[in-house]
Amino acid sequence: MKTLITLIIMFLSMILVQAQLVDNVDAVSPFNDGLTAVQKGDSWAFIDDQGVKVIDYRHDLVITNSSQSSSESYPKFQNGRCSIFSDSDNIRLYGYIDKTGKTIVEPQFLSPAYFNEHQFTIVQRLNKNSYGTNGLLNKSLVRYTYNELIINDMGEVLNYLNGPTHVIPYIDKMKTAPVLLSKLLSQHLVATQDENKKWTLLKVKTSAE
Repeated sequence: MKTLITLIIMFLSMILVQAQLVDNVDAVSPFNDGLTAVQKGDSWAFIDDQGVKVIDYRHDLVITNSSQSSSESYPKFQNGRCSIFSDSDNIRLYGYIDKTGKTIVEPQFLSPAYFNEHQFTIVQRLNKNSYGTNGLLNKSLVRYTYNELIINDMGEVLNYLNGPTHVIPYIDKMKTAPVLLSKLLSQHLVATQDENKKWTLLKVKTSAE
């Protein structure tokens, strides 16, 4: 009899362990694009609708505010991509991963942006240009500019919109990215503004340059 009770307890324990897919997490996001984000400390992972962890805990996922509540923030996928960040030369840059956690677009943009249902978005790509050396400090002289572009979800350029524009993008000097001068109007049209605040309408290209 004791053996039977022991076996029953072991069986029930196994069921409970199997049912407990994720535990001891600090936050759980709503489902977005088929995945939910779970937080442990300052790291986040992604879980699918079967409870399988498809992307392990990592520190470089971009946290965004919930559309439902400004007090809720978490990383999320939208149209197959999630934003990541990387700090290089004290500059924070943004790129994208896919639903396996693979980096599809290396961090190179001044702000994160979500892809629309047509798989393109407007970004500000940072350019680093060396133009000499400071002999006294023995350091390279660097000038940063950026261009506004439309890219597809593989990071390929569909349209050059404006720029290059000079910028000082260090984290301690520029807390937010420059204001976008372009906006998507539809699947086929984009509007971009010049230095005189005049607008030009362009057709969105469907293939990379």
